[in-house]
Amino acid sequence: KAERDATTRRGRMLSFIAHELNTPLTAVNMTVLNFVSGVFGALGREQEGWMLMMKEQLIRFNALAGELRDFIHLEFQKDLKIRPEEVDLKTVVQSVLSQSEGTVTRSGARMDIDVPADLPPVLADPDRFPRILGSMLAQDVL
Repeated sequence: KAERDATTRRGRMLSFIAHELNTPLTAVNMTVLNFVSGVFGALGREQEGWMLMMKEQLIRFNALAGELRDFIHLEFQKDLKIRPEEVDLKTVVQSVLSQSEGTVTRSGARMDIDVPADLPPVLADPDRFPRILGSMLAQDVL
């Protein structure tokens, strides 16, 4: 019983942390998106590069927060729900690769994105699949 209670407390603490990360993450994300889209006026060339890098890193941060939420639901709450549906594989692959392009090219590497046009749709959770694919790419490339 003591071990189960300790596990429950750890799960609640992780759940609280994951929830609390979302508030500042959302505020920073919205601010960066507003800067990048010109809501606050035109950015100088130098500032634009930094804002794009922040946008890319926020995408990674959001993915990590999602992985943490999934981990909590899987390991502690035992209620992870996966909602598979048909997903356009080409669109997801192109999107994930283009989100990583700036990070790769800033390192001096060149990135050619050539995704075959005839990739079949896949059955996957449309929210988790791009996140998982991006995490796999980041582990192997970035």
